[in-house]
Amino acid sequence: MIASKIPSNECDRLKDLFEYEVLDTPPEGNFDDLASLASHICEAPISLISLVDENRQWFKARVGLEVQQTSRELSFCSHAIHGTEIFEIPNTLVDDRFKNNPLVTSEPHIRFYAGIPLVTPRGYAIGTLCVIDKIPRRLSENQKRGLRTLARQVVDLLELRLSNKNITALNENLTQANRRINQQQDALVQSAKLQTMGAMSSGICYELGNPLSGIDGRLKMLMDAVGSDGFEKNSFSENLIAIDKNIRRIERMVKTLR
Repeated sequence: MIASKIPSNECDRLKDLFEYEVLDTPPEGNFDDLASLASHICEAPISLISLVDENRQWFKARVGLEVQQTSRELSFCSHAIHGTEIFEIPNTLVDDRFKNNPLVTSEPHIRFYAGIPLVTPRGYAIGTLCVIDKIPRRLSENQKRGLRTLARQVVDLLELRLSNKNITALNENLTQANRRINQQQDALVQSAKLQTMGAMSSGICYELGNPLSGIDGRLKMLMDAVGSDGFEKNSFSENLIAIDKNIRRIERMVKTLR
């Protein structure tokens, strides 16, 4: 068995892969459907959407295979991601790279493999859409075209998934920003109300001060008049009328405020 070399763009390739945040996520119907179509089109009992990280190949979707992942060292897909076209092994038993591979010598007894790299819009192969059989064989040209088309659909799904994630994050940020803006607006409104109430209170004190001073002055004059020998009825009446006017003035101010 000959393990695949690490691609020269490994760091950028892994960065692209991790950006999708798809590793170790639950099964999703759209991906499962594409794996099933690949199995049907290529007449293969096993079909996988395989993503290759630092140490393993992990299957986002799988048909005809129970395991969720295998080591990268044993992976056929780690060889396929070095190119952009279909990587096909017609007979693993006569290929020095794979004839002693445990996946060939034991379950699932791979005899045929064909994988098309999943190339991102940035140009990095992050895994494959592959089909596997237990007998030696080759894909027809129509099957190869079908596999290429499905591989593009897998990448489109990953991009759509990433876009939805970014939109969700943006919406959350906008919601938080709106919440902060509303809080700031409420604080400004409350501050403006308090300033207005302060100004009103100051004005009220000033406006009420004049009639109250007038009432106070007139009452003192009445008290002085009552206590004097020269009590004049007319003067007493005038002072009462003035006091009554000031009281009415205060009543109007209070009514306006209400």
